[in-house]
Amino acid sequence: MADEGTIEIGDTTLDTPIGYTHDPLKLESSEYSIGGTLLTTRIVTAEDQPKSKYTFVVSGIVNSKMYAIKAEVSKIGNIDYIDNLLIVERLTGDAATLIFYTQRRMSAATPLPVVELGGVAMTVEVNAGDPPLDKVYAQADIAGRARFKFNIGNVPPAVDNNIMIRYEPKYLIRIPEDGFRYTGMIKDVANYLLTCREV
Repeated sequence: MADEGTIEIGDTTLDTPIGYTHDPLKLESSEYSIGGTLLTTRIVTAEDQPKSKYTFVVSGIVNSKMYAIKAEVSKIGNIDYIDNLLIVERLTGDAATLIFYTQRRMSAATPLPVVELGGVAMTVEVNAGDPPLDKVYAQADIAGRARFKFNIGNVPPAVDNNIMIRYEPKYLIRIPEDGFRYTGMIKDVANYLLTCREV
């Protein structure tokens, strides 16, 4: 786990950026009907969870760090991105499913995610097996998503949004061609603005 306030972009760590923004964008399409009613269609996962993507804007990056990021981007199109902001995802039980997936990977085994079922906190452990009663086993990366497994005695009932998972995600991002922007010299050190978009 990185120090609080740091951001990891590929193999480069940025310390406590000022003016950092981290914005989610819901993935949906909309069109107007003839009567003027706005119709919206959500884009969802296989589990019917609304999908979103994030944009990250980091200012005040000095040239030494920017050179390192540019060198990584020149070798690989998509790179990993981790910050210390926890995100929340809500899932819906169906009284039968024991295994649930978040949209993104967990950053690592720590920090441990928080899982609540119907508002009641569950004990979470990073493990690949079958959990005992009142525990949830988490795995950081199963085919690009974090996996959470409940015990048969705690099968989530068929209630909308009754599973809450708060975790530190690992995003897969790309830096577009216009993602690097020079913003000026501060004490003879060149500074840049970096925009990253989740893949």
